[in-house]
Amino acid sequence: MDKTIRPRRDFEALETRRMAAAQLFSRGTWQAEVAQKLDVSRQTASRWYEAWQKSGRKGLKGTGRAGRKPRMEPSNKQKISQIHKFILKNCHPIMKISVQKEDNLKLTTPYPSPHTHTQDT
Repeated sequence: MDKTIRPRRDFEALETRRMAAAQLFSRGTWQAEVAQKLDVSRQTASRWYEAWQKSGRKGLKGTGRAGRKPRMEPSNKQKISQIHKFILKNCHPIMKISVQKEDNLKLTTPYPSPHTHTQDT
């Protein structure tokens, strides 16, 4: 299986291409010709055309990022970072965290704690 890493998208170049499409649309160039000139699919040219018709060049502006928006609030990221630092500093590496409530953590491990002593009878 080929595990080549895809290069990151060049958002400026992608937006430049969409703006070129807007220029062509404004000159009356057909969608199929725009697709051919800019080396994109007809479906992409059609989507661009619809966006251009609806909002002009503004409709072809990029969003500035790829992928979905983050679901985690920054304050939660900070809490997780603090918990992670605490664990790295104070806990055995095998321990796992099971979050029962937002501020109530339960630390569990498959091994007995070195601080508990069992008495053999």
